[in-house]
Amino acid sequence: MFRPLHHDFIGTPTEMRPVVEQIRRDVLLCIDSIAHSEHFTSLEKQLAQAEADLEFGYAILDYFMYREHRSMKQNIRDGEYYTEILDSIEEKDTRQMENYMLLQCINADNPLLLCLEHTGPFINRLQYARPVQAIMNANQNVTEAEKLQGFYTAMRTMLRTEQNTLLAQACCYRAMLDGFNSWRSRRDNFLTWLAKHPEVPDSIGQKRLTAIEGVEEIFPTYLATFTHSYLHIKAQDFYDEQMAITEICSPLPEVPMADLIRSLCAKYPGKILIIDFWGMGCGPCRGAIQQSKILRSEIAKRDDVKLIFIAGERTTEGSDAYKKYVTEWLADEETVCVNNADFTRLQELFQFNGIPHYETITPDCRCVRDDLSISGYHNFDYELQRLKKKLK
Repeated sequence: MFRPLHHDFIGTPTEMRPVVEQIRRDVLLCIDSIAHSEHFTSLEKQLAQAEADLEFGYAILDYFMYREHRSMKQNIRDGEYYTEILDSIEEKDTRQMENYMLLQCINADNPLLLCLEHTGPFINRLQYARPVQAIMNANQNVTEAEKLQGFYTAMRTMLRTEQNTLLAQACCYRAMLDGFNSWRSRRDNFLTWLAKHPEVPDSIGQKRLTAIEGVEEIFPTYLATFTHSYLHIKAQDFYDEQMAITEICSPLPEVPMADLIRSLCAKYPGKILIIDFWGMGCGPCRGAIQQSKILRSEIAKRDDVKLIFIAGERTTEGSDAYKKYVTEWLADEETVCVNNADFTRLQELFQFNGIPHYETITPDCRCVRDDLSISGYHNFDYELQRLKKKLK
């Protein structure tokens, strides 16, 4: 019932409003009818309504994502990829906060939203909604506390609420998971840089080091915003668990999906595996793949590392769109397609929600600690050399 919003509707946000309202009425009537005929319990009906809310929000965010894709085209010039805006009005629409106000009809404090199949992807879309990211990108040279305040302000505006809702806190919890490793390694990275620049006076180097916000300073700021007890406990447990990890890498558990990773290690003996978890419905995933094509062609020449691309589709054969994309952008690379259920199991195995996500596996098939894992392609050589030095 939500498909017209996900893929089919190409009108303006203003034209979309009556369509959204009609679909929402139809969905709620459908839930009432089925709940009555199937004798739903009160909780079952609440779950159905929560899932309708989540799918509704997902569809709205999908609409803007596809609208943005239609407004631009990626080209290559002198070996570099660049984006050409085809329709500036469409592109601008995806960044206007007022166009996202339809999300306000979601009960953003409903805890049942956290236990549904598409919760992870929806939170990912909400966290990276263009109006939110526009505000975040404008606050680059500020403290983490100020960035966090700006993020919550944007979420309150988009969801039309005066409170930091559960959904907003869930987005910030995910941002904490995403940023944790970089916070943890900031001082070590600066010391590495400092060692390569002996011309920097000790007094200046020490002053800069002292000014760097590390995980010990940033984490309490995030934790204080998690007023929902579940997220507060989860965040504290995550921090304690991560800070207690001292080993560089750990063995994979004896679970079925770990066998897939072991088979890949066996296929590429002696190589460090960099696994890129991605999906056709993820714009940032495709952007990272397309922008790194030239770099990956150089990585492919190495004998110490292998890139693996794992995507989730309805079937292991993949959709026609998936096959076409792989042929265009991932030809001659190691691609693995699993069904969505198995992709969810891989998410559970490696404990991640959003994509793109990267995991690093050692030649002896051990999983590298998060803060030392390769985190993408933008700083690949440095991160790989840092890891190899730690593994010696």
